[in-house]
Amino acid sequence: MKDKIGIWTSLICLIHCLVFPLLATIFPIFLQIDEGMELFLLSMAFVIGGLSFMDNVIKHKYFTSLILFFSGFLAIFGAIIHNYEPLHIIGLVILIVAHYLNYKKIKQSDGCHPHGCKH
Repeated sequence: MKDKIGIWTSLICLIHCLVFPLLATIFPIFLQIDEGMELFLLSMAFVIGGLSFMDNVIKHKYFTSLILFFSGFLAIFGAIIHNYEPLHIIGLVILIVAHYLNYKKIKQSDGCHPHGCKH
């Protein structure tokens, strides 16, 4: 469930990144709204993703999604620091992929208990 929320949160961030610049050119008031919205969405994505990925790392020792998660956030923060929107979008796509892979891994692992899983 956390990964589905994470995917939707990342998609909302992606839509925000694609739509807000257009709205800001038409309605300059959106520039002021944008800063708070961006911080809120990034914070939400980080908390949800962190909870979701850490759970899978602890239970199944699956690190791929966690590495992608941090790579995506590094790209996003790099985009913010350097004001380079394409890198922001790449980072969000990486987050979506990370959540999707984590979700698939959890689905595959649902029946792992009879096979000696340690949790």
